[in-house]
Amino acid sequence: MVDDKHEPMTLLRLEQETDQAASHAVHASAFPTAVEARLVDALRAAGRLTVSLVAVDVGQVVGHVALSPVTVAGAADGLGLAPVAVLPAHQRHGIGGRLVTKDLGQRRASAPGLSSCWARRIIMADSDSSRQPIGG
Repeated sequence: MVDDKHEPMTLLRLEQETDQAASHAVHASAFPTAVEARLVDALRAAGRLTVSLVAVDVGQVVGHVALSPVTVAGAADGLGLAPVAVLPAHQRHGIGGRLVTKDLGQRRASAPGLSSCWARRIIMADSDSSRQPIGG
């Protein structure tokens, strides 16, 4: 269920260097282990985040999403959308879906050399995290 009163207060923007610790904390809180948080940290340190967005609610980073280059079956120009995380207290308000939608739109501006037809778009999820439809 989307809480329309909550959604407009949340600002979506590019992650800034000062957001990195908060982004890590969001992933560490949203998942059972810190694996996803460490993955984002490693991708960032390697300069492999094509797009990195945060959701900010009343000055607090409450969500994060990343796109990074992937290769699948020899295709070198794909992007992986993962991980997506929202603080548990802010989940089920549509923030994750808005981050994904914004992330995919930002991809077009940040990586114009990639195929505009999205032939190699990859969204990675496990069975638990994919239960909620995007935008829900």
